[in-house]
Amino acid sequence: LTLLLKRFKFDYNLRNYVKIKHSVQIPMLLQIPTIGNQSHIYEVYAYVEHFGELRNGHYTVTIKSQDDDRWYKFDDTRVRLSEYQPFQVDYGEINRFAYLLFYRKLS
Repeated sequence: LTLLLKRFKFDYNLRNYVKIKHSVQIPMLLQIPTIGNQSHIYEVYAYVEHFGELRNGHYTVTIKSQDDDRWYKFDDTRVRLSEYQPFQVDYGEINRFAYLLFYRKLS
C-alpha cells in the first residue's frame, strides 16, 4: 500500500506553488476495513522524505530491513544505518518531511 501525502498547494496570493510544511503523524500500523466484518492490517516499512522546495529539493528514503528490523537511510549513493530508529512507540512517528509512505500487508 502506497500513500502519497499532499505536500504542495497552489497559493493564489503568491500565484505559485508552495510547500505544505505541516508535521504529520505516521501510524506504524494501519487497519483498513474490507467488505464484511473483516479488516486488513498494514505495517509501514519505508518512507520517502522531501527536503527543499518545489523546484529545488532533495529526496531520501528510509527503509526497515527485513533481516535485522533496523531502519536504514538511503541518500543518493550513500546507505547507512539510520541514527534515529523511528516507530519505537505504538502511536507512530511525527514527521514534517514525509512525502510517500509504504505499507505491507500483515493480515
